[in-house]
Amino acid sequence: MYRKEISKSAEKPKIPISRLTLPPKPTHGKECGTPNFKYQIERSSVSSLNSTGHPQSPSTTSSTLSRSINKSQCNSPSRNSSPVLNNFSAYSRSALSLSQLYREDVSPLDNEFRDNKEAIKKLESENLRLKNELAQNKEVMQELREKIANLRKESREKDDRIANINALLKESEKNFKNLLETQNSGFDKDKDEKIKDLEFNLKMQKKELTEQFLKEKQELEIKILDLEMLYKEKNSNDISLITGNYLEDLTKQIKLIEENYSKLQRENKELKQILENSSMQAIAKLTSQIEAEIIQLNQVFTIMISQSEISLAMILLAAQSRINPSPSPKTITFSLEKTLQELSIMRTSISDLYAEKCGGSCKIQ
Repeated sequence: MYRKEISKSAEKPKIPISRLTLPPKPTHGKECGTPNFKYQIERSSVSSLNSTGHPQSPSTTSSTLSRSINKSQCNSPSRNSSPVLNNFSAYSRSALSLSQLYREDVSPLDNEFRDNKEAIKKLESENLRLKNELAQNKEVMQELREKIANLRKESREKDDRIANINALLKESEKNFKNLLETQNSGFDKDKDEKIKDLEFNLKMQKKELTEQFLKEKQELEIKILDLEMLYKEKNSNDISLITGNYLEDLTKQIKLIEENYSKLQRENKELKQILENSSMQAIAKLTSQIEAEIIQLNQVFTIMISQSEISLAMILLAAQSRINPSPSPKTITFSLEKTLQELSIMRTSISDLYAEKCGGSCKIQ
């Protein structure tokens, strides 16, 4: 827009022919009061008007000069006047009128042209500054997208860890319930109380772990909401590409949990059949298997807390590979004291590892 205005204002003004002072015809000895003399005065006075039709002060000077020249011609005898002198005075009046036209018309246009050039330079510098700010805002928004994606990923990992821990705790609870249902009535009250304490410890452990992970999940969700609000202030576009393949990963984890659940159901059925069709030696063997399973659970928790990026299937395989083969019946002893001791060690080791991991080097503060 500014360039169009400048091009229009920079056009050279067309000087009307009526404003130019033409050289008069020679009088050849005529008197100064002739119409030729009046014509020269009128033309010079017309050339002194500006574009609006109002006279300017310099025009008075040009008309006065032309009159003084004509009066000097009139005072001289007519025999001394010549066409050369008349032409010279006419050309001088034309030069004065042209200089006056330049001052009135061309000089303001030059000033306006310079002002427009300065305005264009200012606008170009402002445009460059706005482009730089836009590039910086794009970089900030990209960093916010990456932070939100990382926080969502960590939140999904926390959810997976909570689900895995809940599944393992449910499995251990089922095994202990089956053991309690198949126990002989010949056990004394002391062992019954120890079993109740064991169940209570398992419930408390599950509650503590669940509360801790839920608290961390809530903190992650609050951070995600804060970052989303900050991102929406920078850009109004919808954040739709951050979730990635979250639904696919969740579906795979659910299928894996269902497979493990069906496997555990089959194992429980087999254990029930063994308990129903066996004697005290089979019960002692089952107790030793439960002890081995508790040891396995302890190892699983240790691996899970120290290396949270390993999937549930890999954790189960790694823990299963650590279990020794089935012991011989000669070395089997039925001892709930040892079971309780293993559970206590498991609980303390998990809490110690969790405290050590979250003490100063947690991924999510």
